[in-house]
Amino acid sequence: MEDLYDVIENEAESAADAKSEQIPDEVTEEHNADAEDSSSTQDANYGDGTDYEALIASDVASLKAEFPELAGIRDVTDLNNPLRYAALRDLGLSPAEAYMATAKRSARDTRSHLVSARGRSMAGDPCMMSQLELATARELFPGRSDSELQRLYKRVTK
Repeated sequence: MEDLYDVIENEAESAADAKSEQIPDEVTEEHNADAEDSSSTQDANYGDGTDYEALIASDVASLKAEFPELAGIRDVTDLNNPLRYAALRDLGLSPAEAYMATAKRSARDTRSHLVSARGRSMAGDPCMMSQLELATARELFPGRSDSELQRLYKRVTK
């Protein structure tokens, strides 16, 4: 049995030696140096003195200006999914884009500016004849137009 363990151990050592021969020492040293630089860069980014409170305040102001339904929020944590919003902002999306990607916006009536016009045009004139009355009047006065019949009806019902 001892011979089997010696053979396995020798094969493992030769495989490790072959692997180290394939990768030059300069490459591994450069890789280690790059890894140290990137970790120190990441540490610098987190400790670079960025004022996150000011960034959040500017995001909230931007969102309130663009989306009227957010007038009552005080912080980004008041949003539907603040963690997803923060992740999208970290990826480089603008505050509006990140909000649109995470928000569950309520459907608004896009025709609200037509309310006053709709009230006048759709309600109709109370002095106007219904379609049934107009059809009856056409039978009674075959030579008159619809507008003449409407004027006559209006004069009579005053």
